[in-house]
Amino acid sequence: MKRKTSASKPSAAGISFEQLATFSTLARLGKQAAARAALGKSQSQISRDLAALERGLGGALLFDRDSRRPTAAGAVLAEYAEEALAGLERTRARLADAGHASGILKLAVAPELFYWPLLPALAAARRRLPDVQIEAALLPSIEIARRLRDGDVDLGLLRQTPSSARLHGRPFLKARLYAAVPARWSVSQRRQLSLQVVKEHRLLAPPPQTVVRELVDAAFRKQRLRNVSLSEIDVSRTTALTAAEAELGIALLLCFDETADPLINDAPQTVRLTADGPQLS
Repeated sequence: MKRKTSASKPSAAGISFEQLATFSTLARLGKQAAARAALGKSQSQISRDLAALERGLGGALLFDRDSRRPTAAGAVLAEYAEEALAGLERTRARLADAGHASGILKLAVAPELFYWPLLPALAAARRRLPDVQIEAALLPSIEIARRLRDGDVDLGLLRQTPSSARLHGRPFLKARLYAAVPARWSVSQRRQLSLQVVKEHRLLAPPPQTVVRELVDAAFRKQRLRNVSLSEIDVSRTTALTAAEAELGIALLLCFDETADPLINDAPQTVRLTADGPQLS
């Protein structure tokens, strides 16, 4: 009398992600030649991966030997293999975020965007990714766009995405205009300040061709307010706050709300200037 044999039990210890990737690629592409090209493996290597995977799953047949299509067991595995491989990629991404990435990140920044939020962001990136060498350079926006297209830098921070199908951009920081009003001036007690009211006071702003000056000019143009007299000051926010505290005028400067910008705490007399509305609020 013959003894009845039973299939071996599945053993996860005998399964590797490489075997799952081989199976998943073959199941998705359907042809051995295409799978070999995608995986960079020989026919014998693919066969060894599949055989080891079937043994790890207790001898389950994953592909029909005649049609080369996944069996019922193979169809079940295909679903979970994709989930497992996707989970592996998410894990790798999380580990990279946790500081296990390595290599060189070439970063190019437009000088007009090198404001307060970027400095601690770079410092935080260096702490989180100690094995990544971050090479940051200050370059004109046109040069950044060229280097991005040529692949000479990995990431560029500039005012707007260049018009190129080869470049993709997304918002990084949103800045608001603020007016630093001397605390002893009566105008600082108003809950709202119209641009017309601000126009009647001494205004301090950076020189032309700077981000702050462009936003200031756009705000008054939108309200059709002309003959606005501006006294030019240094582009630094420290200078702007110091000038306002010395009662030299109302200083116009940038603030970054979403980055816990300390400007609000450092200058309690600051009120917001919106470039797209009729009021300072």
